[in-house]
Amino acid sequence: MNGVQLFENGEFELRLAPIADSFKVQAPGLARSLAFHSAKDMLRTLADDEKGWEIAPTPGGEQEMWHVTEPGFYRVIGQRQTARIKNKEIRQKVDRFQRWVYHEVLPSIRRYGSYPLTQDAPRAIGRKITYADSEILSFDEAMAVYFQERGGDFDTPYFTRVLRAAGYLRQGGCVPRKKKRKFFFFNGGSWEIRTWALPLLFFEFEQTMQELSPRPWNQPRLDEGLARPVMPLKRGES
Repeated sequence: MNGVQLFENGEFELRLAPIADSFKVQAPGLARSLAFHSAKDMLRTLADDEKGWEIAPTPGGEQEMWHVTEPGFYRVIGQRQTARIKNKEIRQKVDRFQRWVYHEVLPSIRRYGSYPLTQDAPRAIGRKITYADSEILSFDEAMAVYFQERGGDFDTPYFTRVLRAAGYLRQGGCVPRKKKRKFFFFNGGSWEIRTWALPLLFFEFEQTMQELSPRPWNQPRLDEGLARPVMPLKRGES
């Protein structure tokens, strides 16, 4: 992949290549860090537009190099459940990798377009630092970010209803399900969203809307509160 950037922390590494305003990640290294048997094993559950391949030079000659797109990256990271890994050491290793991606890599990419964090990064990249300066956002603030970045005119109650349908929140409030609490933060009075989780939550929000939108409006939905029409968003639409 042209323009590949190496992200590493001494234990893990990711090879990422920018694509317009998005990116793709080489699958072999990602699969190893997530403890899959092979890249193809990791890619089995991804849609065609969430993965791809190209011919790349290697020490053994030109070979097929599989990659995941940005949505595919969020999906394989979020779907890898460490509780299902029997080997304790491997389970802990995958957990450390996920934590590194969520806590360091994604926030750095979103803020500065690069990794690791440096004081000069914002000036060098020339990007305005706004919401990313905060580690925690309220659900209302998250919707403001969504409108700013993607242009979708959705209110907070609708956003939370879709997240409940997607399995991230419990019914009847803004309380995350136990297995999804790592994406949220309890401030002592209510739950808020960790900023590094926004790309994944926005992706799941749009995917769930698109899955629900073809249903007839008088047909029961995954979530009882989804009562108004949904306008599916195309990837990259703003």
